[in-house]
Amino acid sequence: MEKENLSKKLISLFWDLKILYVEDEDLIYKNMTRILRRICNTVDLAHNGKEGYEMYQQKDYDIIITDLEMPIKDGFWLIDKIREETLRQFIVVTTAYTDPAHIEGCLDRGVNGFISKPIRIESLFKRLQGFGLDLQKDLEIKRLKEEAESKVILENHQTLLSNISHHWRQPLNSISIGVTALEIELDEILTKEQKNSLERIHKIVQNLSKSIEEFRRIGTVDRENKEFDFVELVHDVQNIVQPVFEELKIQSKVSSETEEITYFAPKNAIGQIINSVCNNAIESIQRDLDNSPTSKEYFINFSLNTTENFIELKITDNGDQFSKDVLDSIFAPYSSAHKYDSGSGLSLYKAYKILKTSGGDIKIQNLEDGSTLVTCVFYKNAFINVDTEEKS
Repeated sequence: MEKENLSKKLISLFWDLKILYVEDEDLIYKNMTRILRRICNTVDLAHNGKEGYEMYQQKDYDIIITDLEMPIKDGFWLIDKIREETLRQFIVVTTAYTDPAHIEGCLDRGVNGFISKPIRIESLFKRLQGFGLDLQKDLEIKRLKEEAESKVILENHQTLLSNISHHWRQPLNSISIGVTALEIELDEILTKEQKNSLERIHKIVQNLSKSIEEFRRIGTVDRENKEFDFVELVHDVQNIVQPVFEELKIQSKVSSETEEITYFAPKNAIGQIINSVCNNAIESIQRDLDNSPTSKEYFINFSLNTTENFIELKITDNGDQFSKDVLDSIFAPYSSAHKYDSGSGLSLYKAYKILKTSGGDIKIQNLEDGSTLVTCVFYKNAFINVDTEEKS
């Protein structure tokens, strides 16, 4: 019973983590692997230090468990290579050695713990529980630090955007006044085509003014719940970016199972999520155009489905796709949220945090036809008792 309870505790500690296990002896390798896969969903395997280091470079592991004596490259070599890059990687050594020199060598390299050979399952479970608790503390400290730093960045970001939007308004107002003056003074001699051009300038200025207001509000989230039409909100976002769609010749359509979807939530927060994903799609198309100018017909399409419990919004674009590395960390606060290596990534990170706080979800995937699909799930009534402003 005690062993069963311990196993459940280990599953709760390790299941969502990623483990790299490095061992060259086949029998130990197989037995240990079978044990680890009972408590952890992601366990990758390597047979020597060189192979382990190559796998470490390809994926971020929460914990590395390694033997010391191995062919090609040993465990000390592996630990040294990792420590050249980071001191934060959690490393556990499996060893039959009690030689103080071996132990001292591991401690000097910042090893977090040891598992003695021969490995006994009960003692292994107890050791793993201790490692799991230590690791969870480290991860929690890291998370709190990142969220605190991201809050400072978001606040600075908001101040910058407010200043920029303030300086944008003056030239837009001047353009609007100037166009109106032209219409009044030259009304009798303007051709129909010229009048249409001036009218189009008015519309562009109006759309830009709306965009500026949205721009200013990036980084802030309205806490007030309101009843609104979700379909209409998607159309509003589409209209805000319409001048950009026209400039880049992007086709866009909104499809919905029903003409109206009533939703109760902070409307501004939901609008920011949709706007963030839409802007990311625009940037991917712009990047594609910059790299290889083509006659390709670009699109950004919105599709809405609703059930009794949630609303599903799918946004599809055919710009350049995400690389695998970007996909793996797209919602991290410091990774690039763009499909190329620029930008802070804060916009999609904010969208992710808002949705996750409300119990919703957002997923991004590359489709086989070359397009990118972003799926956002908004649960009904999820925002009623949720403060969507980030606290940490």
